[in-house]
Amino acid sequence: MKQTEMIQWLQTEFKPVTLATPQATLSQLVKNTFRYWNSHAAYRYIAMYDFANSNGTIDISKYFKSVVQVWPNTSTPTTWVSFPSWSLLGISVLDNVTSDMILMTEAFRNYRQYVSSNLQFHFEAGATPDDTGKLYIQNWPQGASRACVVGTRRFFYDDDITNEYVLEWMLDYAKALLKIQEGNTLRKAGIINVKNDGQELVDEGMKEKEALQTRLMEEGRWVVFGGRL
Repeated sequence: MKQTEMIQWLQTEFKPVTLATPQATLSQLVKNTFRYWNSHAAYRYIAMYDFANSNGTIDISKYFKSVVQVWPNTSTPTTWVSFPSWSLLGISVLDNVTSDMILMTEAFRNYRQYVSSNLQFHFEAGATPDDTGKLYIQNWPQGASRACVVGTRRFFYDDDITNEYVLEWMLDYAKALLKIQEGNTLRKAGIINVKNDGQELVDEGMKEKEALQTRLMEEGRWVVFGGRL
Protein backbone atom coordinates (compact mmCIF):
# COMPACT_ATOMS: atom_id res chain seq x y z
CA MET A 1 0.00 0.00 0.00
CA LYS A 2 1.36 3.39 -1.02
CA GLN A 3 0.93 6.77 0.63
CA THR A 4 -2.00 7.79 -1.59
CA GLU A 5 -3.78 4.53 -0.79
CA MET A 6 -3.22 5.12 2.94
CA ILE A 7 -4.91 8.51 2.65
CA GLN A 8 -7.87 6.93 0.87
CA TRP A 9 -8.04 4.26 3.59
CA LEU A 10 -8.18 6.94 6.29
CA GLN A 11 -11.01 8.74 4.50
CA THR A 12 -12.93 5.48 4.13
CA GLU A 13 -12.47 4.57 7.81
CA PHE A 14 -14.35 7.69 8.93
CA LYS A 15 -17.26 7.38 6.50
CA PRO A 16 -20.09 8.35 6.42
CA VAL A 17 -18.66 11.28 8.44
CA THR A 18 -17.03 13.90 6.25
CA LEU A 19 -13.56 14.76 7.54
CA ALA A 20 -12.80 18.34 8.51
CA THR A 21 -9.11 17.65 7.87
CA PRO A 22 -8.02 18.77 4.38
CA GLN A 23 -6.17 16.53 1.91
CA ALA A 24 -2.81 18.26 2.45
CA THR A 25 -3.03 17.67 6.21
CA LEU A 26 -3.90 14.00 5.66
CA SER A 27 -0.77 13.66 3.53
CA GLN A 28 1.28 15.30 6.29
CA LEU A 29 -0.11 12.92 8.91
CA VAL A 30 0.92 9.92 6.80
CA LYS A 31 4.39 11.44 6.34
CA ASN A 32 4.63 11.93 10.10
CA THR A 33 3.81 8.23 10.47
CA PHE A 34 6.65 7.28 8.11
CA ARG A 35 8.99 9.64 9.95
CA TYR A 36 8.21 8.17 13.36
CA TRP A 37 8.61 4.61 12.09
CA ASN A 38 11.98 5.39 10.48
CA SER A 39 13.33 7.00 13.65
CA HIS A 40 12.08 4.41 16.15
CA ALA A 41 11.84 1.00 14.41
CA ALA A 42 14.75 -1.33 13.68
CA TYR A 43 13.19 -3.23 10.79
CA ARG A 44 15.74 -5.69 9.39
CA TYR A 45 17.01 -5.22 5.85
CA ILE A 46 19.45 -7.61 4.12
CA ALA A 47 21.27 -7.27 0.80
CA MET A 48 24.21 -8.93 -0.97
CA TYR A 49 27.04 -6.91 -2.52
CA ASP A 50 30.08 -7.84 -4.59
CA PHE A 51 33.31 -7.22 -2.72
CA ALA A 52 35.99 -8.68 -4.99
CA ASN A 53 36.74 -5.40 -6.80
CA SER A 54 35.48 -2.94 -4.20
CA ASN A 55 38.88 -1.84 -2.75
CA GLY A 56 37.38 -2.10 0.72
CA THR A 57 34.46 0.25 0.04
CA ILE A 58 30.88 -0.66 -0.93
CA ASP A 59 28.14 1.72 -2.06
CA ILE A 60 25.12 0.84 0.08
CA SER A 61 21.49 1.28 -0.94
CA LYS A 62 19.66 4.35 0.34
CA TYR A 63 17.21 1.98 2.04
CA PHE A 64 19.86 1.19 4.68
CA LYS A 65 19.38 3.43 7.70
CA SER A 66 22.21 1.70 9.55
CA VAL A 67 24.40 -1.41 9.27
CA VAL A 68 24.66 -3.82 12.19
CA GLN A 69 26.49 -6.81 10.69
CA VAL A 70 28.50 -7.84 7.64
CA TRP A 71 28.95 -11.50 6.70
CA PRO A 72 31.39 -12.73 4.03
CA ASN A 73 30.19 -15.49 1.72
CA THR A 74 33.04 -17.66 3.01
CA SER A 75 34.84 -17.62 6.33
CA THR A 76 37.75 -20.01 5.83
CA PRO A 77 40.67 -18.67 7.91
CA THR A 78 43.82 -18.37 5.80
CA THR A 79 46.03 -19.85 8.54
CA TRP A 80 44.04 -23.06 8.66
CA VAL A 81 44.45 -23.70 4.94
CA SER A 82 48.03 -24.87 5.61
CA PHE A 83 46.83 -27.77 7.76
CA PRO A 84 46.60 -31.03 5.75
CA SER A 85 43.58 -32.14 7.77
CA TRP A 86 41.75 -28.96 6.76
CA SER A 87 42.58 -29.36 3.08
CA LEU A 88 41.47 -32.99 3.01
CA LEU A 89 38.60 -33.14 5.50
CA GLY A 90 37.60 -29.57 6.19
CA ILE A 91 38.66 -29.81 9.85
CA SER A 92 41.71 -28.61 11.73
CA VAL A 93 43.45 -29.65 14.95
CA LEU A 94 45.45 -26.98 16.77
CA ASP A 95 49.06 -27.87 17.32
CA ASN A 96 50.91 -27.19 20.58
CA VAL A 97 52.48 -23.98 19.33
CA THR A 98 49.16 -22.51 18.31
CA SER A 99 47.50 -23.61 21.56
CA ASP A 100 50.25 -22.01 23.63
CA MET A 101 49.93 -18.79 21.65
CA ILE A 102 46.20 -18.63 22.40
CA LEU A 103 46.66 -19.33 26.10
CA MET A 104 49.39 -16.72 26.46
CA THR A 105 47.51 -13.90 24.76
CA GLU A 106 43.78 -13.95 25.54
CA ALA A 107 40.64 -16.03 25.50
CA PHE A 108 39.85 -18.40 22.65
CA ARG A 109 37.02 -16.19 21.44
CA ASN A 110 39.62 -13.66 20.21
CA TYR A 111 41.60 -16.23 18.25
CA ARG A 112 40.12 -14.89 15.05
CA GLN A 113 42.52 -11.95 15.36
CA TYR A 114 45.44 -14.32 14.78
CA VAL A 115 43.89 -15.95 11.74
CA SER A 116 43.12 -12.64 10.01
CA SER A 117 39.35 -12.93 10.29
CA ASN A 118 38.66 -10.06 12.69
CA LEU A 119 36.49 -8.30 10.16
CA GLN A 120 35.85 -4.63 10.90
CA PHE A 121 33.34 -2.34 9.18
CA HIS A 122 32.16 1.24 9.37
CA PHE A 123 29.00 2.66 7.81
CA GLU A 124 28.65 6.25 6.66
CA ALA A 125 25.12 7.30 5.76
CA GLY A 126 24.51 9.57 2.79
CA ALA A 127 24.26 13.34 3.19
CA THR A 128 20.50 13.08 2.58
CA PRO A 129 18.11 10.10 2.83
CA ASP A 130 18.09 9.90 -0.98
CA ASP A 131 21.89 9.47 -1.19
CA THR A 132 23.61 6.08 -1.05
CA GLY A 133 25.76 5.27 1.95
CA LYS A 134 29.34 4.04 2.16
CA LEU A 135 30.45 0.85 3.88
CA TYR A 136 34.17 0.57 4.70
CA ILE A 137 35.53 -2.91 5.49
CA GLN A 138 38.91 -4.07 6.85
CA ASN A 139 40.41 -7.53 7.37
CA TRP A 140 38.26 -9.15 4.71
CA PRO A 141 38.72 -12.97 4.68
CA GLN A 142 40.75 -14.30 1.77
CA GLY A 143 38.61 -16.03 -0.83
CA ALA A 144 35.38 -14.23 0.01
CA SER A 145 33.89 -12.37 -2.95
CA ARG A 146 30.46 -11.21 -1.70
CA ALA A 147 29.22 -9.50 1.43
CA CYS A 148 25.88 -10.06 3.12
CA VAL A 149 24.99 -6.72 4.73
CA VAL A 150 22.44 -6.69 7.55
CA GLY A 151 20.99 -3.40 8.71
CA THR A 152 17.86 -1.42 9.46
CA ARG A 153 15.39 -0.40 6.76
CA ARG A 154 14.31 3.12 5.88
CA PHE A 155 10.88 3.49 4.26
CA PHE A 156 10.28 6.32 1.79
CA TYR A 157 6.96 8.07 1.22
CA ASP A 158 6.52 6.58 -2.25
CA ASP A 159 7.31 3.01 -1.13
CA ASP A 160 4.74 0.28 -1.49
CA ILE A 161 4.37 -1.15 2.04
CA THR A 162 3.71 -4.88 1.73
CA ASN A 163 4.81 -6.25 5.11
CA GLU A 164 1.68 -7.01 7.12
CA TYR A 165 3.06 -5.90 10.49
CA VAL A 166 4.51 -2.64 9.17
CA LEU A 167 1.37 -1.76 7.21
CA GLU A 168 -0.96 -2.52 10.10
CA TRP A 169 1.08 -0.40 12.52
CA MET A 170 1.37 2.54 10.10
CA LEU A 171 -2.36 2.57 9.33
CA ASP A 172 -3.29 2.42 13.01
CA TYR A 173 -0.80 5.15 13.90
CA ALA A 174 -1.96 7.43 11.07
CA LYS A 175 -5.57 6.87 12.19
CA ALA A 176 -4.65 7.83 15.75
CA LEU A 177 -2.98 11.03 14.50
CA LEU A 178 -6.07 11.79 12.42
CA LYS A 179 -8.34 11.38 15.45
CA ILE A 180 -6.21 13.92 17.32
CA GLN A 181 -6.36 16.31 14.37
CA GLU A 182 -10.11 15.93 13.90
CA GLY A 183 -10.72 16.27 17.63
CA ASN A 184 -8.75 19.51 17.80
CA THR A 185 -10.73 20.90 14.86
CA LEU A 186 -14.07 20.00 16.44
CA ARG A 187 -12.97 21.28 19.83
CA LYS A 188 -12.21 24.71 18.34
CA ALA A 189 -15.66 24.71 16.77
CA GLY A 190 -17.05 24.40 20.28
CA ILE A 191 -16.05 27.98 20.89
CA ILE A 192 -19.05 29.09 18.84
CA ASN A 193 -21.42 26.95 20.91
CA VAL A 194 -21.42 23.89 18.65
CA LYS A 195 -21.85 20.67 20.60
CA ASN A 196 -19.34 17.98 19.57
CA ASP A 197 -17.14 15.19 20.91
CA GLY A 198 -13.86 16.87 19.97
CA GLN A 199 -12.16 16.39 23.33
CA GLU A 200 -13.19 12.73 23.54
CA LEU A 201 -11.74 12.16 20.06
CA VAL A 202 -8.47 13.84 21.06
CA ASP A 203 -8.21 11.70 24.20
CA GLU A 204 -8.97 8.53 22.24
CA GLY A 205 -6.35 9.36 19.61
CA MET A 206 -3.69 10.20 22.21
CA LYS A 207 -4.33 6.91 24.03
CA GLU A 208 -4.03 4.88 20.82
CA LYS A 209 -0.93 6.81 19.74
CA GLU A 210 0.88 6.12 23.03
CA ALA A 211 -0.12 2.43 22.94
CA LEU A 212 1.25 2.06 19.40
CA GLN A 213 4.50 3.78 20.35
CA THR A 214 4.91 1.42 23.30
CA ARG A 215 4.15 -1.57 21.08
CA LEU A 216 6.78 -0.52 18.55
CA MET A 217 9.35 0.02 21.29
CA GLU A 218 8.76 -3.50 22.63
CA GLU A 219 8.41 -5.37 19.33
CA GLY A 220 10.45 -3.41 16.79
CA ARG A 221 13.86 -5.01 17.44
CA TRP A 222 14.31 -7.17 14.37
CA VAL A 223 18.10 -6.74 14.17
CA VAL A 224 18.87 -8.15 17.62
CA PHE A 225 20.82 -11.36 17.11
CA GLY A 226 21.23 -14.14 19.61
CA GLY A 227 24.67 -15.69 19.74
CA ARG A 228 27.47 -16.98 21.89
CA LEU A 229 31.00 -15.76 22.51
